[in-house]
Amino acid sequence: MDFSRRRWQQIDRKLPLLASGLVLLTAVVLGWTAYVRLEHALLQSAGARLLSTAQTVAQMLVRPNARTQDSVARATVGALRSLARGNEKGARENALLWLARTQNPMDTTRFFAAFVDTSGQIVVAYQRPPARTPRWAVDAIARRAIHGDTVSVGPFEEVAGHPVISMVRPLRESDAPGAPLIGYLVDARTLSTARGAQMFRNVIGDSVHVLLGQPGVGVWTDLASVEAPPPVQPRGDSIVIFRGGVGASARVAGSSWVVWLSQPTQAVLAPARKLWWSMIPMGLLIALFSAGVMWRMAHSITYPIAALTEAVEGIAQDVTPLSVTQETAAELRNDDEVTRLRSAFDRMAARVKERESLEMQLRHAQKMEAVGRLAGGIAHDFNNLMTAIRSYADLMIDDMTERDPKRGDVEEIRKAAQRATALTAQLLAYSRKQMLQPKVIDSAEVLNGVEMMLRRLLIEDIQLVVDAPNGIWPVKVDRGQLEQVIVNLAVNARDAMPHGGALRISARNENVTSPIESKQGNVPCGDYVVIEVTDTGLGMDAVTQSRVFEPFFTTKEVGQGTGLGLATVHGIVAQSGGYITVESAVEEGTTFAVYLPRVDEVPVKENGAAKPVAGLKGNNETILLVEDEASVRALTRRVLVRAGFRVLEATTPSDALRLAHEHHSHIRLVLSDVVMPEMSGPALVSKLAEVCPHARVLYVSGYTDDEVVGRGLGKPGMLLLQKPFSSQQLVDRVRAAIGLS
Repeated sequence: MDFSRRRWQQIDRKLPLLASGLVLLTAVVLGWTAYVRLEHALLQSAGARLLSTAQTVAQMLVRPNARTQDSVARATVGALRSLARGNEKGARENALLWLARTQNPMDTTRFFAAFVDTSGQIVVAYQRPPARTPRWAVDAIARRAIHGDTVSVGPFEEVAGHPVISMVRPLRESDAPGAPLIGYLVDARTLSTARGAQMFRNVIGDSVHVLLGQPGVGVWTDLASVEAPPPVQPRGDSIVIFRGGVGASARVAGSSWVVWLSQPTQAVLAPARKLWWSMIPMGLLIALFSAGVMWRMAHSITYPIAALTEAVEGIAQDVTPLSVTQETAAELRNDDEVTRLRSAFDRMAARVKERESLEMQLRHAQKMEAVGRLAGGIAHDFNNLMTAIRSYADLMIDDMTERDPKRGDVEEIRKAAQRATALTAQLLAYSRKQMLQPKVIDSAEVLNGVEMMLRRLLIEDIQLVVDAPNGIWPVKVDRGQLEQVIVNLAVNARDAMPHGGALRISARNENVTSPIESKQGNVPCGDYVVIEVTDTGLGMDAVTQSRVFEPFFTTKEVGQGTGLGLATVHGIVAQSGGYITVESAVEEGTTFAVYLPRVDEVPVKENGAAKPVAGLKGNNETILLVEDEASVRALTRRVLVRAGFRVLEATTPSDALRLAHEHHSHIRLVLSDVVMPEMSGPALVSKLAEVCPHARVLYVSGYTDDEVVGRGLGKPGMLLLQKPFSSQQLVDRVRAAIGLS
């Protein structure tokens, strides 16, 4: 029993059965919907037909009070006026005679005619046997409900089982305007005429029920007898579908009467129901055939899925689901193949995606680490070499005249050294090992400050727009490095627009409420200052975007780029605690967005201190130089001596301590390397402070940020000269440290 139940739960049985059931259900729903719509259409059509017929019947009816002033009517009015004056003999008999007459001798509808005074009392009356008196006219006169000189027509009344209609005509003493009112002429007629009823039957047919009356007042009649009012309140010319039938009403022109025609629902829908019952067997056969075909098709599709499910579950058994607990896994084992297949594929896809992401992050981290180790490993020695090359080149240039033929060669040496120094700085920036001096700044001020420099870098057919409004939040970054980020992105945009275009650099505040996903990493929630650099250049495809921040990757021709520009940008932004994203499409341009975290501090204003003036000499101030690299030590001593300082050289920290004890009263500045064999520069300075407490300290280092900070030089107020440096930079920093600038 359990095996049979589980067998019907499998997809190759359950889905075909469900599909077949849906086909049958769809057929039944569509058939029933079609029948309901057919019924509605038939009822609407019948209502329209009844409305047209009702309007025709209303036109056939003649308002009783629309009769012309014939001779009989004029004679009757004269006789009644004579009766009202009371000065003529036989006036009552004459009035009664004329009340009994009609224009047509064959007219048998009048059964009551009377002269009623203004108080509602009958003065004289004609009644055809049996005696019947309509009450509406007398009551309306007594209530003074008759106004004006026109004929008032009352509602239908039931008198002796017959429908009657009453008309009241005001009667004045003469036809002169303003003549006094002497009474009313009341004329009551019956509508119970077999001839009139048959005439309407000939027009509307036997299945249609006709009623004539006034809504809300009096009785209703079918022109033969008094009938019950319509099941719904008629409202002018309209169609009404009600329970049990459909009806239509039409107002009789010039009166308050309404013609009501209705037809039972069974009579209207009889043809449709006959057609429905005749089509049911054929429809069932078609639905059953369609269900069988659907079963066959669904089973042919689902049977391989069941086998595939088993295979995929076998593949997924060797891993634990990422987000599926043991309880959920047990529930999935009892579910159908579709759910199990989906779960297995989801787990496989999630694990593959996670592995790809981890592998990508690992490769990127390994590249970063490799470049960082390379840059950090060679930075110290390379910076020492570059310091010697740059400074000796500066000294040679200082000793040459402007027309010296070798001056150009030396200048090229200095330029090459500067380019090598910049390349090392780019490597350190990418590997996030450079020395930064972060300050709270206004990024809008930085953008406005670099605008003029960017205009010199760009070609004339590139339109530059810098949008840096007021109110931008402060950020804490190294101002120089932020300027380098902007310049590098602008230069990259320039190279992407060889035929000109538009470059827009903007800054805005943004509150990220949900993480921003990108190929370069997610931007977490928080408040950011977003700097966007957008160009209309060639754009990048997806492959290029995935590698755009890799070191040494470039799409330029050989010799036209190092591949470190955007890698440097990425390293600076990441080291500053920010994020960078890129959006691009081929031939549609590129947008780089730099997200820098907001800080709740006031931006630091530049104090505008004067720069040291080149060429000023020292005054034989004593400087204790501690440097283990012979070439750098000799160069530094030579530059400082030429600048007018007295230099005490120490190759090791022990030599420095000895010289400090010998010359402690004359030493104004300790110029020390950071990393030395015996002890570090900060450790040496702490011992020298006991001997020379008033001496100032300037550290010199060619190591990376990690090495320098790790040795205690990241504290505010400590002076550091980063290698490589030029001879002028050395002199300027020494003068500033001593306080001569």
